[in-house]
Amino acid sequence: MMINLQDKEIRQKFLQCNYSILASCFWHYYQEQGKGLLVISYDKNESLNIDYKTDLSDLFSSKTLENKIYPKLKSYNPEQELLVAFQLPDNGNNVSNNCILHSVGSTNFPIKVAIQITQTVFNKISEVSLLS
Repeated sequence: MMINLQDKEIRQKFLQCNYSILASCFWHYYQEQGKGLLVISYDKNESLNIDYKTDLSDLFSSKTLENKIYPKLKSYNPEQELLVAFQLPDNGNNVSNNCILHSVGSTNFPIKVAIQITQTVFNKISEVSLLS
């Protein structure tokens, strides 16, 4: 079942519900590859994909890159927020016109806190799995 990535409210709820996991993925890739953004999309089998991109030229038009994306990449604090692009289904249009950028984060719930929460949860899941 696919979620409607075109609905802004659904995208925001998705980000809120999955913030800790997305923040952990984001931080991992940021450490390895530098500033970029997570890209959330569906493949042809309707499976949700999460990827990290530093080359954004195939996701956004050059005008959008220059006016919105590159300034945001230069100014955001990766310890406080993560950047996520939702790549909407390509209904015959150019992919670069089907991507929406979201910035998620807060000084009250920074990325590193989200990472700690995720690691704790995964450690507990591992412990329970080992006991089974």
